[in-house]
Amino acid sequence: MSLEQRLQRMSEDNKQTLKAVMAELAADLDAKLELQAARIQHLERDYDQVLEDFTAVQERVKQLEERLESSQTCSTSAAKSDGSDRRLPSQAAPRGQWEQVLSRVSRLTDCKMQDQDLADQEARKKKEVNAVLRNFEQEEGETPDPLKEKVDTLLAENLETAIACVSAKRLQKGRSDAAQGIVIVQFEKKQHKIAMFKARGKLAGTTIGLDDDLTILQQQRKNAAWPAFKDFRSRGVKTQWRAEKLFVKEGEHFVEHKVLNL
Repeated sequence: MSLEQRLQRMSEDNKQTLKAVMAELAADLDAKLELQAARIQHLERDYDQVLEDFTAVQERVKQLEERLESSQTCSTSAAKSDGSDRRLPSQAAPRGQWEQVLSRVSRLTDCKMQDQDLADQEARKKKEVNAVLRNFEQEEGETPDPLKEKVDTLLAENLETAIACVSAKRLQKGRSDAAQGIVIVQFEKKQHKIAMFKARGKLAGTTIGLDDDLTILQQQRKNAAWPAFKDFRSRGVKTQWRAEKLFVKEGEHFVEHKVLNL
């Protein structure tokens, strides 16, 4: 076997090894995300139960306060009539119970938020090499391999880049996905995705759109900023989306538009 053949064989072996490692890492990440999702569901059930207990205790405290106020009024009247100075029982017990429930709700809420943030961070790592194509025409009987070839053709001919994607998968969870022609494109490196986004201006004049592959939390934040985006656009203000963040042009620069409570 010649040296050139050996080098070619080593290159093929390295590719196969790399694919196997990437598949193993993807499977491990999926397992971690499923575990985090299960933990979040468990915490949500606990949170709902504690919230229900808290509401019941809150109502009970309100009733006790009303009874206490009524008793205090009667006792004050009685004390004035006989000249005595009788004191009412302390409210410390019900208030202490209420504070304990409040503390537990706070701890569960903090824990739930931490788990959500952790799950979101894991999901972002997985999605950071992905891009989303919209209005990408679907051919009848389309299969994954030809779809990847179509995306690679778009990258090479329309966007004039020297990159290729690792995979392309059409998202069809519902009728709206199919109607919008949504395709999830995965790259080997984040830099390849960035190169695609830098060339997105060459899609002008087509119906094809290009977005980041957002996590659930990111999509919620983008949805919250959407009314502001529509308002800016109706007033002719230039805007940019950078993942879930909305940027508005002020003078010569784009400045992030902050959404309250996010």
